[in-house]
Amino acid sequence: GTNWNEWTEFRLTYTAASTSNRLLFMAQIVHANTSATSTIFKFYNNTASADITGAIGDADGSRPRCTGRGHNNSTSWAGTHYLQAWVTPINTSANEYTIQAWNHNGSGNTMRINSNSNNADSGTTDNARGVSQFTIMEFQSGIL
Repeated sequence: GTNWNEWTEFRLTYTAASTSNRLLFMAQIVHANTSATSTIFKFYNNTASADITGAIGDADGSRPRCTGRGHNNSTSWAGTHYLQAWVTPINTSANEYTIQAWNHNGSGNTMRINSNSNNADSGTTDNARGVSQFTIMEFQSGIL
């Protein structure tokens, strides 16, 4: 797309025990896109409809703020991208968190999870399928 798109496969609902605690967001994304170019990713709070403070880069000019970026440079390849962020809970209610992605080439190309760019089915390592995951761990205040 031409802006942020949610990957609904990564939705997690989490209730923090205390706003004094710290949450560790970790994600491994096996990702490809049909345009063989860059994609940026970010953790996002669906409940608050807001970016997560501390989980995206600082504002600097017109650059998009994100948690991380990835690139695949062939129409048959994919890449594994790791994202991590320390998050301070905004409340002790249930919040739905997700991962959003934005592809460099905009509309007209497809982003894929756990697959290669062209989604071909052959026995080569270029077309291997991987595992993506999103995990939240909570650490009590004073531990870190």
